[in-house]
Amino acid sequence: MRADEGMRNISTMQLVRDMGIGINLGNTYESCGDWISQWGNGTVESYETAWGSPVITKQIIQGYAQEGFGVLRIPVAWSNMMGGDYTINAEYLAAVKEAADWALECGLYVILNIHYDNGWF
Repeated sequence: MRADEGMRNISTMQLVRDMGIGINLGNTYESCGDWISQWGNGTVESYETAWGSPVITKQIIQGYAQEGFGVLRIPVAWSNMMGGDYTINAEYLAAVKEAADWALECGLYVILNIHYDNGWF
């Protein structure tokens, strides 16, 4: 569903049925630790791959859709690449948006959530 399409008048149960089985894009945009910025020079790719995940590509997300997944959860720790003025690094924001856009293009639902984000509260 695109934001400009408006809300559908369906029950929560119907929404969950429509979503189907989901897959987690974990260990990608929510990796954390001071060692990452030291090891990877603080680049978007260094956070994306720090915990063993590959750089996310359109082909990976297309593969999820082709295998029958209906939902992609994208956990993100925005604080990984946020300046002292709380501005999120534009390249980091673009990478997360790109992954979400690819999933939407494939017909997947996207659950984007803040995860960890500089500490467990």
